[in-house]
Amino acid sequence: MGVSGICNTAFTNCAEMQKTILVVESDSTIRSLVRYALASLDYDILEAPSRKSAFELLSGGQKPDLIIVGTVESRSDPVELLHEIRRVQGLRFVPILVVASKESLDAQMAWKQAGATCWITKPIKQEELREMVELLIF
Repeated sequence: MGVSGICNTAFTNCAEMQKTILVVESDSTIRSLVRYALASLDYDILEAPSRKSAFELLSGGQKPDLIIVGTVESRSDPVELLHEIRRVQGLRFVPILVVASKESLDAQMAWKQAGATCWITKPIKQEELREMVELLIF
């Protein structure tokens, strides 16, 4: 029996439905790089260049299967954003991948405590990003 044989249309997250990734990143070049790196994986990519636009999408009913958080506004703390995302109803268990320019042990612990599932550092290696996304979306 194939996937279509076990798919019940009453479920909202059926195995055949296209998965959605929300990329929260203020740098348009990084957003483009992420989109390009994931193009072959057939995901629906939503882009949010700011915290405000991310929460407009999320409050508008979008429930991504994965959230990728990069740099959002120059003075913004990603830890604060992670806490805010985890407080949104229905997003508590959605995987969050942090893309950061530093990876100190203190930063890692702060991301983990704030709800990050995992992280990678810049510069982004396309293959590493694809592999991480494939592991997080199942």
